Amino acid sequence: MSERVGKKRSTVSNYLRLLKLPPEIQIGIRQNKITMGHARALSGMEDSDKQLELYNRIIDEDLSVRTIEELVRDINLPAATGDDKDQKAGKVKKDESLSVEYNDLREHLSKRFDTTIDFKRNNKGAGKIVISFRSDDDLQRILTLLDARKA
Repeated sequence: MSERVGKKRSTVSNYLRLLKLPPEIQIGIRQNKITMGHARALSGMEDSDKQLELYNRIIDEDLSVRTIEELVRDINLPAATGDDKDQKAGKVKKDESLSVEYNDLREHLSKRFDTTIDFKRNNKGAGKIVISFRSDDDLQRILTLLDARKA
């Protein structure tokens, strides 16, 4: 088929995968609400309700493709099989209450700064807060908000 349409096999496969997404997401791609990269990341999930939930988060919070890939990976983590299943499941249970708290904090900060907030953590629990900005003006707006907290 790829030879017939003059596209690479991987491109054709990606398009076919996108056809399995819920209609609302397919329309969102056509209306440029999300990118093809976002949609490819969403196609890595089986549950259409969760796909729609993440789709809405992409739009509401202006999430990056990389962030969506990480969220999909985290959602799919409990489905791990094999010997490391118990180890990964234990980690998920341990971090589950932290995840709820971090998600609440992420939402709070996202609303406060009107931008996407992300947390990056290592295995020892240390990490950083990532505040996204869209332009130099947006960065200046965020810096002004941060400076206002000092006063």
